Amino acid sequence: MKVNHNSTVPVRDFNDNWMLRVVEPVEKVTVEYEALDSCVKDLVEYQPIDIIDFEPDDKETRRKWITNLSLSNSVALFPFQFGNYLGNMNVLWKIPGSSERDTVKQVQIINKVKKNIMKFSTRKMQKEFIDRYKTCTGLQPVILRNMYLYLTEFEYQANSANAAEIDERFMKFLLESEDCDLIFDLRKNNCRPTEEKFKPFWKELSKFFDEKAAVHERRSNDKLYLPFAISVEDLRRQILDRLPEGSEALSVSWLKLNFSPANVYNTTAKNYTGQYNVRFAVQQRLVRVQHLDSHYCAVLFLMLKEFACQMREYSTFQCMDDKAIVPLGEPGHPVSTGVRAHHGGLIGGCMKVVALDFHVGGIIPSVCFMNDIPENPKDSFYNGHLYVTVKDKVFQAPSPLRHSTESVSLMRQCYSDDDVNLRTPVLIRYTDGGPDHRTTYKSVKICTLMEFIALDLDMIVCARTVPCGSYANPAERTMSLLNLALQNVALERTAMSPNCEMQIKSVNSLKSLRNLASKNQRIKEEYTQAVGVTLNILKERFKRLSWKGESVCVQEAASQEEMNALVEILKVLDENIQSDSNLSNLQSKAVDAFLESHSRSRQYIFQIKKCLADNCGYCVLNPPRLPDEVFQGLHFVPDPTKDENGQYKGFKDLYGTETNDMDRPSLKGKSGESSERDKKFKAVLVGSKYT
Repeated sequence: MKVNHNSTVPVRDFNDNWMLRVVEPVEKVTVEYEALDSCVKDLVEYQPIDIIDFEPDDKETRRKWITNLSLSNSVALFPFQFGNYLGNMNVLWKIPGSSERDTVKQVQIINKVKKNIMKFSTRKMQKEFIDRYKTCTGLQPVILRNMYLYLTEFEYQANSANAAEIDERFMKFLLESEDCDLIFDLRKNNCRPTEEKFKPFWKELSKFFDEKAAVHERRSNDKLYLPFAISVEDLRRQILDRLPEGSEALSVSWLKLNFSPANVYNTTAKNYTGQYNVRFAVQQRLVRVQHLDSHYCAVLFLMLKEFACQMREYSTFQCMDDKAIVPLGEPGHPVSTGVRAHHGGLIGGCMKVVALDFHVGGIIPSVCFMNDIPENPKDSFYNGHLYVTVKDKVFQAPSPLRHSTESVSLMRQCYSDDDVNLRTPVLIRYTDGGPDHRTTYKSVKICTLMEFIALDLDMIVCARTVPCGSYANPAERTMSLLNLALQNVALERTAMSPNCEMQIKSVNSLKSLRNLASKNQRIKEEYTQAVGVTLNILKERFKRLSWKGESVCVQEAASQEEMNALVEILKVLDENIQSDSNLSNLQSKAVDAFLESHSRSRQYIFQIKKCLADNCGYCVLNPPRLPDEVFQGLHFVPDPTKDENGQYKGFKDLYGTETNDMDRPSLKGKSGESSERDKKFKAVLVGSKYT
């Protein structure tokens, strides 16, 4: 076994591990060969088939079965020996009588079968490939193993169960992420460091480092970081602003190569000049755990994209997500954002940065990514415009109503011709599975209905990712960009009046702070004003970012008056609804009836569409804006449905038909019958009249 593992060539080749045997017909076929004989009778001559489905399961019985093979027709038997746990592969084909047999056709079939036989490499061959490229590329072994499987004709076998599981997760990640830039990064050196015209730029860059750079307290080396430049592009832009107009500047790629390399042991480190002791790094993306419905939701997202491309002329596609809370410290006690330089950005410095870890306040950036819908669903859905809303987590906490209000405001401001209705009558939204966007919640459904009415939409489609699968949301890709503005930053709010500071001095939780503010309106006003200064700082940093060449747009958070005004729009359906109604427990027969007749709700998708009924007051007063022939062909996005072979059907086969989510794996896993254990302890869960 050691000799086989250390071999540099495959242990089994195709020269001496196969044979060809002609089996002549017999008059009577025994019982164990009847199924195969019936199949061979229907075969066309020289049509090869694998007889694995007809072979006995037991190894010894299978060997005797192959040796004593007897059929009513002449066949050619081609066994190939893998030499491993797979055993032998047996292929046969029907041939005519001895006088009519064609040797050339026999050879052609053998060559055809050989091309489809699995080829196995040795561990030595795999190790040589990985070792050759691991040192010079710095890629992780899971990526190199995947490249080996893709570039060679050999079947790759993982050395352990853990490696096999990692390889499977990585393959699913590549298939679902649709990102072509995960591995390769090409740079081009387009000028020389001794060029005279760039001396003013180099001189100003040195001054900038001396003024702004700092040293991280947890770093034992002399590497520096630069919290005032959130990317190389931003650094270049800031230096140009300090120079006279028309000054020559370096390209971004050449400027980056004058910093220190991320790994000095890589071959690519030779391209870095090391003129400045500054390092640039890119945030890594992590592979998440897999949910039972991962494949189901991936198919649903594909159908959503096909629907978007089909309705491209009349649709707007948006992806929404909330970034993790950015900590906010008290006056004089800044708290680090937690985004460190080795996760992305520039590193440089001469001063020490100190920040605390405890905090009560915080800032929540909400992202709305407006996708440019491509013509083909297989093309990229990661081009578009990025909008960020920065909110205080204490008094501007995210909620379904807040998200809907901010979405309506954004749509009217940037995607409306009359500042009221959406330019396109179909809105498609894709989010993660958070409680603010979970399509099974009543509050989310009602807020979606309010958007439907406020923007006068013909149809709105809200889908979400599977749990633990937020990486599939295109908006999630923008989070690493926002991290550039948050790296090496410690935030604190400004001070309030001494009286208010004294009152909140003992506050140590978010709930107690809100309770105190509800009793004293002045605390809420001064706290909002104190946090507003920090919010403006983050807004300015986010504005300096760009996504695919387009600047990031920063939106204002929704006010309470705007949210109340959006709730008032429900009076179109029910005049008794109040602006301060609890949407989670809203009791309205008119709203419930409208949702019942105009919407379709599933575990991962919620849709609302206008109708053409004469007795529907809302749709009569607000008729569809789509052309008649287009609206007639507008249907709900179908649910992923399997065919008789267990494969999911295509979008075109399902669109326009009645479907359900009975093929959802998590739904099938639920049993409708009570187990014996449930029956045994049922009395524990039943309340007594004496309780």
